[in-house]
Amino acid sequence: MDSRYENVQNFINQMTEENKFSGVVYCKLDDVAGDGLKMATGYSDYSKTEKITLDSQFNIGSIGKTFTGQMIMQLVESGTYDLDTIVNTLLPTSQKGGISQQPKNAERITVKELLDHSAHMGNYKALVADWKKIFPDQGYRNLTFNTVYAISCIMDPLQYTDGQNASYSNSGFIVLGEILAHNYGKSYNEVIQQQIFDKSGYEMSNTTMNKSDAPNRVLGYKNPDFDPNKKNEDPDWNNFETDASDYDRAYSDGGLITTLADMITYSGALFDAQYVSQDYLDTMFQAYTDPHSEGENDYGLAIEVKSTDYGKVIGHGGNTPYFDAAMYRYVDKKATIIILANIGGILSDYSWNIKGKVEELLFA
Repeated sequence: MDSRYENVQNFINQMTEENKFSGVVYCKLDDVAGDGLKMATGYSDYSKTEKITLDSQFNIGSIGKTFTGQMIMQLVESGTYDLDTIVNTLLPTSQKGGISQQPKNAERITVKELLDHSAHMGNYKALVADWKKIFPDQGYRNLTFNTVYAISCIMDPLQYTDGQNASYSNSGFIVLGEILAHNYGKSYNEVIQQQIFDKSGYEMSNTTMNKSDAPNRVLGYKNPDFDPNKKNEDPDWNNFETDASDYDRAYSDGGLITTLADMITYSGALFDAQYVSQDYLDTMFQAYTDPHSEGENDYGLAIEVKSTDYGKVIGHGGNTPYFDAAMYRYVDKKATIIILANIGGILSDYSWNIKGKVEELLFA
């Protein structure tokens, strides 16, 4: 094993022993022969002490936005519409259940502005108190895509600013999912199966958290500084099966269930222009906006595009209350890092630091 891989492996094992990591890790240096470093550590279900394996399935959160972006760009490349097409021309004009299927200000928003978050559509997840008044029987665990789309149309005032500035928006990607569904005449889940999963030969990826459909799915946990011996004393040890803070199905803004193997396949296909041609991929991989208000443009079309100490980095992170994920391609270093964790907050609190340490060890 290359010494850099060995250093990463030792570090991840140490973090696991200190109860600061649980999940899977992939590192690949293009200049090193072989399949790279793949490792699984921690537990998929602490109540049964079931260990995570390389076949375990994780919620990848907002990395799912890159799947939506690829499918939208497939239609752009085919000439179905272009990035400057106005959104209202791509959506149903009728009402469903007395609710408009057109987002507010849809006549002024373009496809590109949804992809780079400059449409300012907001986040349906932040409006629970409001939309529960309209959909009292709809909680995170039983939301349907149609309901989420309706919420995005009704509850989110589109603070349209002619594409200037940006605000990270899950609702904007819900609208993109409806555009895909309306174009193909199928549900979003059927479209992603057809356009991504089937074409790539994915074996395990899923759009549901139902364990019968995802038998190797890991349970997610809240507390990033956990102690398995004290789980009965710690209220944060509720997982998403008992704490209904998470929703059951993936939408176009994220939440796919997948394995490390499928993520490796997907990242390779994504960065090798297997879903769209290189010209359209290059368009996606330009930094247009700053949706996280970090002081510089670092977001392209449905993907992060960052300038770092290691050169240009392209990919996406994902965060839910119970899962964290990272998929990044280091263009100048010719390397890939993928991390999937089943303890919410690890990547945002611990594993961004873990990821930083992995970068340091890998590129030493």
